[in-house]
Amino acid sequence: MRVLLASALGAQADTLAIREAFKEGWLKREAQTQFASLAFPTDLASIAEGASPKLFSHNMPLCLPDIDAMDAAGSSQKLGQDLRNHLEGHDTCILALGATDFFDRGVGMLRGLLQTEVGEDDKEQWCQSLNRASDMLSSLDLRVWCESELSLLQAGHAQAHHVSEETPTSSSGGYRNLEVWTEGWRKNRQLPVLENPRGSTLGSTLAYAPGTGMCGGASWLLNALGARLEPMAQGSLNDCVLDVSALGNEKNTSGFDLVIGFTHHLDAGGVWPSAMQTLYERYCASEALPFVVIAQECWLNREQIKSLGIDAYYQINNNRDDWVKRGITAAQTWFMEM
Repeated sequence: MRVLLASALGAQADTLAIREAFKEGWLKREAQTQFASLAFPTDLASIAEGASPKLFSHNMPLCLPDIDAMDAAGSSQKLGQDLRNHLEGHDTCILALGATDFFDRGVGMLRGLLQTEVGEDDKEQWCQSLNRASDMLSSLDLRVWCESELSLLQAGHAQAHHVSEETPTSSSGGYRNLEVWTEGWRKNRQLPVLENPRGSTLGSTLAYAPGTGMCGGASWLLNALGARLEPMAQGSLNDCVLDVSALGNEKNTSGFDLVIGFTHHLDAGGVWPSAMQTLYERYCASEALPFVVIAQECWLNREQIKSLGIDAYYQINNNRDDWVKRGITAAQTWFMEM
């Protein structure tokens, strides 16, 4: 029996530890099984690097800002500086943005782009800053590739504990007003009104848009200024599967009897479901192979799980003994099925 173990777990050390624990359990039950393994990249840099040859072939420059440097500074200002520098000599650009530990709603990005204060506490000055930024970006075909579909609203809730005491909060009125002012500015400029997918009338409609929570909310402000947001995982994972290997010197990754995917979460957006869907389409669909997913958390219902081509889903804790036990029970179940 040949089994493909595919992981979308991020850190290589974690991937190897979990994979080896599962294999150890499986081999206790079915010692003759042969395994092959592969890993999907789940960090933004690896995904962007894998996709970049396609972008360059279409003359679309890729800009990958230094997320770690911005996290250290607690601001998206460097993103604005990078974008300003890119404007010289380019009329197209793809920004690849991920999640951060800070949350400034793109105020820092706007400062870096305009090289001045932007009036986040004053409506008139804020709208003037948006006018200047819009004029600067008007000749640029700007796309923002988002690491996940995290919205501005979700990012605000998830990262609230990272905001420093010196940063204005929604209770101070400063940042809370930015969404309302920005939406009003868009209406005055007669820009297209984006529908709120959740049907709520509270706050800005853009705050609910998928991907607007990247880089501390800078993707939200860029979206308001006219940039197109695209979930990068959907379009690029097929081009950057990493670490394809098999037992011994064998490099054959076909002829499997079963495919098992490992992931942290199964949810409605982001890298992980895309990795599992890519895995199914590449290795299972054409051969009608059974597809099993093992995850620590699942936020999908049965129909959504089925739509990914998953035949069986198992949830498990982040504990080595649990992974060994899951290997034993999976071997018993699926070896008999075959």
